[in-house]
Amino acid sequence: MSNKVFISILGTGNYNKCKYFFDNPDVHLETRYAQLATLQLLYNNWSNDDKVLIFTTPQAKEKHYDLLEDEFKQLNKESELIRVDIDKGLNPGSQWDIFEKILENIPPESELYIDITHSFRYLPMLVLVLANYAKALKNIEIGKITYGNWEARNENNNTAPITDLTSLSYVQDWAVAVNDFTEFGNVKKLQALASKTLKPLLSKSANDDKSANHLENAIISLEQLTEEIQTCRLQSIYEGSKATEVIISLNKVNNVDSKPLAPLIGMMSEKTQELSEENNLDNGFKAVEWCIDNGMLQQGYTILQENIINYLCVETKVGLTNREFREDYSAALNIISGKNKTPISKNMQNLKNVDSIEMLAKEYRNIANIRNDINHAGMRKNACGAKKFKPTLQKSLGKIKDIIYAGKPD
Repeated sequence: MSNKVFISILGTGNYNKCKYFFDNPDVHLETRYAQLATLQLLYNNWSNDDKVLIFTTPQAKEKHYDLLEDEFKQLNKESELIRVDIDKGLNPGSQWDIFEKILENIPPESELYIDITHSFRYLPMLVLVLANYAKALKNIEIGKITYGNWEARNENNNTAPITDLTSLSYVQDWAVAVNDFTEFGNVKKLQALASKTLKPLLSKSANDDKSANHLENAIISLEQLTEEIQTCRLQSIYEGSKATEVIISLNKVNNVDSKPLAPLIGMMSEKTQELSEENNLDNGFKAVEWCIDNGMLQQGYTILQENIINYLCVETKVGLTNREFREDYSAALNIISGKNKTPISKNMQNLKNVDSIEMLAKEYRNIANIRNDINHAGMRKNACGAKKFKPTLQKSLGKIKDIIYAGKPD
């Protein structure tokens, strides 16, 4: 189990006592230090393996630390209180020194709890940036981010809320995860986030669980869709069922009061919408575009070549999985393009009435050549350079679509 680490920066303000509470004003701690109230009210079961890190400038140490330490001892916490010296950070160099000082005190794979109540105003921003950095560098997780909102206190009874800001970190995580999906077709981060960060971002209502479940279902279907493309499952892509499942699930997420999350869900839907047409030949070409966008060039060439055969099967009213005809059509295209001189079989005669078959055969041959180059790892004479594959695939896709859809209504 990962250790818990609480971090806070102590400032030099004239902190007045008030009764800090989290959910219930009747359950509070009267103190001038929001950090202590947060520890007492939210993290009361921490062990001696967990740490409380208080970062202080020399001025903050002199003015407040001894008082804070005395109050902390009165709370009888098992976790250790540790003070760490930092500078004021009045210039970029010393600000980076603070950044490094905090970072070096955060153990790898720990669970981080952040209080941003006090200190110079730029420091909470620095800590939030640092937390995201530590996620990547040290594989930490954010347990909670809190703020002792003294300014929002009830002056009649001197109570002030501790505000939970953890959802700000979750939104950042979701933005990165959705960007990974829309830019690279990678759903790994979405999967990791779906189970643990959805509910805090959705509105608190009776439909909360349903919305979270629908979004989780959408991500499961999204994973299956990306696996279909990664493994060139063209029959499934043609049917469009997984993309349709994603859209249906996302459309049911009708309870997203989180303004930052709603547009991200919209981006997921838009990315997937193009592949949701059922039994549509164009799904194959859209899958090739997906491969180009997401760097899956080997899959793109494979899907494009096989989708040409799909087109010929549709045009000649032959089943898409009829192996005999697929092999014959592939051979016929090679014959027509001049690669092979084998006589045309009876099945190949079906292609004589297909529009622009000669042009299609030429492109098919070019794609097959590059596909073989990739599949054989370039171990051949006149192998293509790595930079050639993407623009060639883009160009071939455009030509084939022009040939197939020439003169056909949109």
